[in-house]
Amino acid sequence: MAVYFFLYFYACLLAIIEPRIKGAFIWHYLWFLIFLFLIFFIGARFEVGGDWDSYYRIYTVFDHIGFTLGILRSDVGYMVINWLSFQLGAGVWGVNTVCAAIFLYGLRKFSFSRTRPALVLAIALPYLIIVVSMGYTRQSVALGIILISILQVEKGQLFRALLLIALAATFHKTAVLLAPIAVLAVAKRSLFTYSMLFALIPIAYLIFLDGHVDRLHYIYIEREYNSSGAFVRLSIGVVAAIIYLLFLRNYEENESKRRLWSMFSIASLLLLAALPFSPSSTLLDRVAVYFIPLQLYVFSVFPENFKGCFRTISVLVILLSYFATLLIWLFYANNSQYWIPYQNSIFI
Repeated sequence: MAVYFFLYFYACLLAIIEPRIKGAFIWHYLWFLIFLFLIFFIGARFEVGGDWDSYYRIYTVFDHIGFTLGILRSDVGYMVINWLSFQLGAGVWGVNTVCAAIFLYGLRKFSFSRTRPALVLAIALPYLIIVVSMGYTRQSVALGIILISILQVEKGQLFRALLLIALAATFHKTAVLLAPIAVLAVAKRSLFTYSMLFALIPIAYLIFLDGHVDRLHYIYIEREYNSSGAFVRLSIGVVAAIIYLLFLRNYEENESKRRLWSMFSIASLLLLAALPFSPSSTLLDRVAVYFIPLQLYVFSVFPENFKGCFRTISVLVILLSYFATLLIWLFYANNSQYWIPYQNSIFI
């Protein structure tokens, strides 16, 4: 458990001193150290994460069947990495390391596009890095790619954004949910835009979701999976949404960016509103993962609205709030037992 606290305090320290050292050699060196550490921290973990056994079974499928049948067992992009790791004899650790590198690359690109990259990292650590990247491996890779696609949407590059979303969907099919948002954010509101959107939805469904809806319905709806921390996590998203809509929306420099984060905010509000009526809070919780970038953006930008000591205080409040979420999850979450104790194959 101590390693999780160490990581978070390291990110907090970097976030606090960042304004004074940003751009200096030591700043880049400290970033290099933590990202190198995180790649091996996530990639070389051993029996850590709620889905460890499931992912291990996916890897061993190539013991019995060939490439063509193997890649059809799960999301194609993820299975290709499994096959390559199997051919190289790198084991499940090879798979996890590559997946960690992709996720962290996307997070780093997104972080460095913000005013306070280290604050973005600190916000991401308690849930996105510790829980999602080590528990929902396929979805973490999809999210890492989605973070890069968000940067393209902000620039108005729709075609590149859609290509990246399609790539993300080869790791977790639910990533296609972001495609309509990208279209509405970038394209002008016209008959062509809505025609494109209506054409995109059935195409995306046929390519990525057809044949998998029944399985998803069984897992999340019929079995009524529920996440004990869903309300807390969705509520944090709502706080970010309210702050954006009330304080930050009118300061955006371009329309694509304003539309994008406005839709992320509305989606976050709707997810919490749907919680009392959903037969599976886990389903909403997993969909909400794609909207966590709103928190990374809003809470890393919000302190810039203050000056002097008030800016520092706002940063500390954010850091303490996310530290509280880490504590609550470690000590009270139903599934945190799969993360404790942390084990790494390098030291076993």
